[in-house]
Amino acid sequence: MKPLFLVVIFSATLLFSAENVQQQNEDELIMRALWHAQRNEPNESYEIFDKLYKKTGSKQFLFKKISLSIMASKDVEENLGELEQWIKNNPNDIESHRLLLSLYLTQDMYAKAQKEIALLLSKSSDNLDLEIASNAWLYLKRPLKALDLLEKLYKKSKSDEIIARIASLYDSVLLQREKAINLLKEHERVYGFSEVVSLELLDLYAKNMDVDAIIKTTKNLYKNINTEHYLQKVLQAYLVKKNIKGAIEFLEENEVGDTYLYDLYKQDEQYDKAIVLLDKFYKKDNDPQWIAQKAVMIYEGAKDKKDKAMIKRVTDNFEKAFALGVSDAVYLNYYGYTLIDNDIEIKKGMNAVKRAVFKDITNYYYLDSLAWGFYKLNDCDKAYRVMKRVVEIAGTNEPEVESHWLIIQKCYKTATSKQKKVQ
Repeated sequence: MKPLFLVVIFSATLLFSAENVQQQNEDELIMRALWHAQRNEPNESYEIFDKLYKKTGSKQFLFKKISLSIMASKDVEENLGELEQWIKNNPNDIESHRLLLSLYLTQDMYAKAQKEIALLLSKSSDNLDLEIASNAWLYLKRPLKALDLLEKLYKKSKSDEIIARIASLYDSVLLQREKAINLLKEHERVYGFSEVVSLELLDLYAKNMDVDAIIKTTKNLYKNINTEHYLQKVLQAYLVKKNIKGAIEFLEENEVGDTYLYDLYKQDEQYDKAIVLLDKFYKKDNDPQWIAQKAVMIYEGAKDKKDKAMIKRVTDNFEKAFALGVSDAVYLNYYGYTLIDNDIEIKKGMNAVKRAVFKDITNYYYLDSLAWGFYKLNDCDKAYRVMKRVVEIAGTNEPEVESHWLIIQKCYKTATSKQKKVQ
């Protein structure tokens, strides 16, 4: 990663006008050079700025052609010499010293770079130059010197960004993570909340796998910066700790994230609260999918799965959702299986299940429902053939699949035995 001063120097854009260049032909040359630069033709642009510098001796043209020479890998050594000569003639030009330092580093002239750092700091105590020098020492793999300058800069600026960089150095280079954490916490205690500092703390807590600290910090981020991004970060932290109830309490207290809350209610089997949210969702956008999901939640939340009044609520909600256009296979299968398993309207249930199977013929849940329907209709041969396919796909690890397979096998053997006797 290139130091900050490279960005500062090379990302700068020079503006020219007739006031800067007196002669008309120079204006035309500048326009041509900028046109080539926009077309990503650094060689052509460089040649023009080189000509302009040789003609005028302008610092602006010198800087521009140096940046282009690096992009084009052209005449870098020659341009470096010209910059050194410029500085001899203009020893107090700080911008020139910054550019020369960056060139020494990019050209691996490290001894000269170290001297230039000292020279830059002898001429400037500006915050920018302290930061440039600190980056230079990092580039030279001298972290203690970099840290010394950053700490001086922090005393002057009390900057969030600088304390975050100091903490990063303590952690990654000096291997003093607890000191890094304490520095950041003290900064926030004295100067108040900082997004930059909090994010650096989060990174350190993640390295320590300190989930409680991560939760506390993400909650503070969300409190101060009320965005969806930080809301998700809070929930992720709770879920890493497998603290679903904590996540639910956070969302309820802040009255946010209903869609997340709905999923958490389902995971925590708080079906009554999930149903309340589904009614709220439907009232808001009239999407019949919420009615179908409500049917599922009613059934999942029922203590007595054979309660007739409950089953009627389930089937009524499904039928309302289907009438309003819902046709998802998962709901068709759920509805159909409910009718089949409870011996309500088995043929009607079979029609729904068949529609689900048609939508996804490889889904073993739908095939299991179909096999169970055939069994309920006393068609053990078809039930056996479909259920055999289920077992081939999914095995018998799931209790319900195993149960159906045993029952259908028995039914099939009995039916086959009777056929043999008749023959």
